[in-house]
Amino acid sequence: MTRTSKPTSLPSHEIEWNQIDLQRIFSVLWRGKIALVGTMLLFGIVAAYLTIRYVEPVYRATAVIEFSQDTGASSSIYSFVGGGSLDRTKINTQLAMIHSFETAQELTQKLNLTQLPEFNAALRQQSLWSKFKIAVIRWINQIQPRELSDEEIAQRELRSTTETVSSRIESNAARDAWTVELSITSKNPALSALLTNTLAEIYIDRRNARQIESLSSTLDWLTQQVQDLEAALIQKEERLKDLHANSNFASEETRAGLARQVQSFRDELEEARLTLARAESSLTERREVIATAMVAEGRSRMTTSETSSLNLLESTVIQSEKTAENLANTYDAVLTRFETLNDALQQIIQLEREVEVAQDLYQTFLTGLQETTIFIGQSGSDSFILSRALPPLQPVSPNPPVNAILAMICAFVILASLLLWRELTTSVFRNAEELADFSNLPVLGETIYVRKKDRRNLVRDFIKNPTSIQAENLRNLRTSIFMSTSKAPEVLLLTSSVPAEGKTILSVTLAGSIAHLGRRVLLIDCDVRRRTVGSIFEKSPSAHGFNDVCSGKVTLEEAIVRDEDLGIDILHGKELSQNPADFFTTDKFRALMADARQKYDHIVLDTPPVLSIADARIISSAADIVLFAVRWDKTTRVQVSKSITQLQSVGVEVAGAILTQVSPKGMKRYGYGEQYGAYAAYGKS
Repeated sequence: MTRTSKPTSLPSHEIEWNQIDLQRIFSVLWRGKIALVGTMLLFGIVAAYLTIRYVEPVYRATAVIEFSQDTGASSSIYSFVGGGSLDRTKINTQLAMIHSFETAQELTQKLNLTQLPEFNAALRQQSLWSKFKIAVIRWINQIQPRELSDEEIAQRELRSTTETVSSRIESNAARDAWTVELSITSKNPALSALLTNTLAEIYIDRRNARQIESLSSTLDWLTQQVQDLEAALIQKEERLKDLHANSNFASEETRAGLARQVQSFRDELEEARLTLARAESSLTERREVIATAMVAEGRSRMTTSETSSLNLLESTVIQSEKTAENLANTYDAVLTRFETLNDALQQIIQLEREVEVAQDLYQTFLTGLQETTIFIGQSGSDSFILSRALPPLQPVSPNPPVNAILAMICAFVILASLLLWRELTTSVFRNAEELADFSNLPVLGETIYVRKKDRRNLVRDFIKNPTSIQAENLRNLRTSIFMSTSKAPEVLLLTSSVPAEGKTILSVTLAGSIAHLGRRVLLIDCDVRRRTVGSIFEKSPSAHGFNDVCSGKVTLEEAIVRDEDLGIDILHGKELSQNPADFFTTDKFRALMADARQKYDHIVLDTPPVLSIADARIISSAADIVLFAVRWDKTTRVQVSKSITQLQSVGVEVAGAILTQVSPKGMKRYGYGEQYGAYAAYGKS
């Protein structure tokens, strides 16, 4: 047989198996469509019945409040009066005011809702379950109930009722109109309308009260601001008058004249400093010339002309210094006077601007105060009830169709989740594609499960009914095996992961199917621990086994048993005196296989499961092809993975897998019925 150079690992399909795509999800749901539809209908019917039978109807009444944007006052007042106008950003504030606890409490007190059991839970009789929960909570938290005064009880009932009323209030602002819809639900339609209209009236009254309060506070604030601005304006005007009085000669013309003087003195000072620099330079050069001449002539004193010239230059330098100093003093005095005058003018200009701004601000607030006074005298309510609530004719809940649909959706989600979870957590194989993808082995064939306890009759049925689906599956398997290699294999080894996977039945029937081609076929029962091949045939197994042939007690012809129905020879296994794994490694067993190859066209080896013992891995060295049986919906992926890994660890190349004991009904249940549709009944008659 062909062997790999080193063990190979299973492909990555084991990791990718838990990744479900949309097609697989749809397939899983389609397989369970009957259960899904039945459960959804059941949930929908039960939900509709419970809704109609036990749920008390609830009514909702709606009123509409309109906000008027035309107040008749000047728009400039809106910058001072809070609440006088209503823009879109303030709608949410009005909705919050409607839902406020104070509004709900005023509604509760006005209509005395604490006397109605619908809103006051204290007036309703508590169920046994509620009493039990309260008792358990108190016992867990070690809470001892204390006696409450009548006032405390009333306050608690008022708060509880108010919270209930607040939870019943609904409001909604229209997008294209300055309106707000108010609605309250109640079990009594007339009470629902009364609550809604009363709430609208309370809200309008509270809004008007807040508007009046806002107007009054705005008027007081404006009055105070006008007084403060008037006092500040008078103070600034007095300061400006005093500054003008202290700066009589301060003007723009005076500052311009001083600026010209400063520039003129600056130019003269620069010229004087330049003249002084030239005089000092001339004096320095003259002294250097005289000193050079004295050195050259060897004199120790200057001549009269030299002395006179130096004195003249020195007097010029002194005169230039005095002139520059006088000009600098004069420039500093003029500059100081200019800066003082400039600062005074800047103060006057700044103060004049402040006075002008104060006058404008004072005038603005004075105008606002006058307009606000007029607005208060002429203002009215900017909100009113556009449409009063009427007692509703139909309840808003319960809605049996909606509840039934929701129940059906919940049933679908729950059952679909269970179906998908079962599909995700399954670890068995339900079709050939799954087995091929996982094991990376070609699936050479499949066998059908037949519910018969007697193995002998099961094998006979395969032979007596050659047109049955079982026989056709064997022929397909036989064809796949012979065409999988360039040369038909002589020795075929069948193994599996664990017992009870249909491997022995498959070995016997496959041997019979090959024998029907006119070939000489030998079936060897290598599972010496269980020896299940002998239990299939009516004749008693031979008294000798292949171990007797190996030991030389009998010949191969004397040990075999002929089955005429199947047309095959059978070499049974007998109990060995040594460990079977050790026996299959001996030269005697290899000699037996060599002798059998000479006398038979094909040899089928029925071996023990791979995970149970090591016999199959040892015997595989004598086989041309290794076939691996996997039981449908029974053998797990872990078992297949470990088995193939163990075979690969000794260099065995598995030629292909066979899916055994496939149930057509089960395939239909799992959505694979098209594989065994019309052809499943072929040959029954």
